Amino acid sequence: MQDRTANVAINIAGRDDTFRYESERKLPAASFIKLFILGAAADALLQNRLQASTRLAIGSKDIVQGSGILKYTNGGPSFTISELLWLMAGWSDNTATNKILGLLTVDAVQRFIDATSAKSTAIRVPMMPSPAESAAGINETSADDVALFYRLVSTGFPSPVHPGVAGFCAKILAEATHTFRLTDLLFSPVQRKIALGVLSRNGSGFRYYLRAARYESKKRLSLLLGDEKVLAEKSASGNTVFYDSCMIEHGGHPLIMATMIQQEGARFSDSTSEDHARARQFFSNIGLLATQIFPRQ
Repeated sequence: MQDRTANVAINIAGRDDTFRYESERKLPAASFIKLFILGAAADALLQNRLQASTRLAIGSKDIVQGSGILKYTNGGPSFTISELLWLMAGWSDNTATNKILGLLTVDAVQRFIDATSAKSTAIRVPMMPSPAESAAGINETSADDVALFYRLVSTGFPSPVHPGVAGFCAKILAEATHTFRLTDLLFSPVQRKIALGVLSRNGSGFRYYLRAARYESKKRLSLLLGDEKVLAEKSASGNTVFYDSCMIEHGGHPLIMATMIQQEGARFSDSTSEDHARARQFFSNIGLLATQIFPRQ
């Protein structure tokens, strides 16, 4: 990163102390916005504005590129809202995210964000917006707001958010941390359903499906944590952004980490690039350092 100017933001929150570096800085939210969409969807489900069993067809016009696996199905399968949330949290699937967002509306998600007091977070467009949609601006967030979301998952969201949202999000995020284990690839009903959908509609896409699983299983902040229990984890990537966040159990209490790098001209989306390698090493060192500095008791 030495030859470019990078925006770096870090928030590490332990039981009694917090380390911050430019953590209030507003940066493009990328897939971090999916945390807040998950919270808004949980609130809508628990307040009966949505039904988890509602089934939605994924047509070819719904498919968007970027992160996710549904793009390899070329459209066709249908999924329940519960399954789409799992895809959004586990695979960071942009198509699944937009289907959920279409039910909720951008305004409803922003109201949820405002209720959490996440002051630097704004949702304006869906994932991979069209040129016309992009006129509304970009989604933004900060390391402070991402860390706040995890803290609320741990302690409970303020009113008027439904009191069950914290537990709902904790369960989904915990399941999502295991999305790419081989056992889950083989035995998870949702994974099997997607695999069959890819095989039946796009044979060559199945190879990319498996490759994506191997790539996405490479952790960032939690890479060097050993036996620390990861309670939740969410990353975000793009050509010029490289983010990760997680909540781990550390001495019987949650330790929350949110780290963001934005760098114009970088090649973070190329896993073979030097930019990607440096950023991944930086993140894994940050995660390890945090567990050593913050007391377990």
